[in-house]
Formats: sequence, C-alpha cells, structure tokens
Amino acid sequence: MEYSKGDAFIEAGEAKEPRPSATEEAKPPIVTLAGYSKDDGVVQPKAFVVIFSGGNVREPNYFKLVTVNPSLFPMLKIKILPEDRYYANHEPRVFTYAELETKAFRESASEEHPDDYYVVTDVDVFMPHIIAFKPRLESQGIKMMVSNPCFEVWLYYSRRTDKFEGFVTPANPDALSSAVKTFVHKQTGGVNPMKALYDIETGITNARATYSEDANAIPTLFSTNMYVLAERIKPLLQGGLAVLRKQDEERIAYYKALSKKGDC
Repeated sequence: MEYSKGDAFIEAGEAKEPRPSATEEAKPPIVTLAGYSKDDGVVQPKAFVVIFSGGNVREPNYFKLVTVNPSLFPMLKIKILPEDRYYANHEPRVFTYAELETKAFRESASEEHPDDYYVVTDVDVFMPHIIAFKPRLESQGIKMMVSNPCFEVWLYYSRRTDKFEGFVTPANPDALSSAVKTFVHKQTGGVNPMKALYDIETGITNARATYSEDANAIPTLFSTNMYVLAERIKPLLQGGLAVLRKQDEERIAYYKALSKKGDC
C-alpha cells in the first residue's frame, strides 16, 4: 500500500465565490487552518492525526462529517474497519490492521512532522484482546481509545454529566452493551452520532470528570478515554465544523424563505 500526504491536500485560492442562485447550494468558503502554510497554491499539512476504528454503525457515523468532507479536515485521516471482521478467536481485526497501516504511514511520513495514531474500540466482549494488545500497540506509538462497554458511552457524555444514574445492569453480561445502547437513546433523547462532533467540548468535560480505570489502565464500566483523542483533534476540527455549521444555517434560512414565499 502506498500513501501520499498529497491525498489530504486542500486547494487554496483567492478567487471570490459567486453568490449562489436560488436553485444552487452555497459552496463552502475557503478555510485557513492552524498549522498550515501556503506554498504555490497548496495548503500542506505539517502532521496528520490518524484514527483507526472498528464499529459498524455508531463509530463510522460519528466520524462521517470528517470522512465525507476531507477537504475541510485535511489533518485527519480516518480508517474504518467494521467490527464484524473478526478472526476465529473473536479478536478484533482493527488492532492488527492499525499496526500494518501505521507501518505503511510511517514509511512515507516526514520524520520532522510525525503523525499521531489512535485506535478506537470498545470493551464489549473484547477485554482479553484489549489487555493483550494495549501494551503492544502503545509500544508502536498507537494510543488505544476504549469505551466501556460500548461507544455509546462517549455519545452519552456529549449530552449528560452523570455517570449513568438510574441504569439497571442486566443479569446476563452478554446483554450489557445492548442495554447501555437502549439507555443512552432514552436518556439523551436519541443523540445523533453524525452530529455529536459538534458537542465534542461537552463530551470532553463530562467524560474526563467521570473517568476511572482498572489495574490494566482500561476504562472501568461507564468510562471512556475518548476524551483524550477528542482533546487532540478538537483544534483540527474547529475550522471545518464552523464551515459546516454555517452551511447548515444558510440551508435552513433558504428553505424558510422558500416556505414563506409559498405561503404568500
């Protein structure tokens, strides 16, 4: 596999954007992001944060604003490997995937501006593998971000300050993740993972305040160290999220104006 940092370049220019017509959606404005320098019309990243993630729904949706708008988030590289791809012993393949991909990235990365690497996972039924792989990944500079028991714990803290007050732990341990997902949906009013990045500051504050870990440095039940990753990428998200928020506001205003015309 070959990797080029040019894949993440965004074009920079000084041309004025034309005013969109009533039938044309507004184009995102040119964005200046911290940590970038302009050279011959190309904004070049000094470093990437590379995030490897398992998950079939929540994790891919959480990072979707980034993955579908790569030009707005050029310092982030998201690599998703669905969690249904396990080895025979139920080992999450995302761990070895992260190792192989990190090796490929490093072979092409500048020594002056090294990349940061994170792997996102949850405890669920993977605790033995997490314990085994954590020191191995960390020895390679790959930080493990764990939510216990599932990624929904991180989404919960984007809305709530309490540590799952009122949650009734099911008698069957295999039903824990499912019960947590249902609880999070009810308590948050159905948090939308595709919009949760906008609440990253709240998530950082609440997840840090409720955090605890066991003797293996694994987050305990209802804890997540996703706030560590969130703190790292928050400055890299702000410019792009501001653009997307403005686009949403303009789109809503456009359709409201269109609706008022229809009422006349």
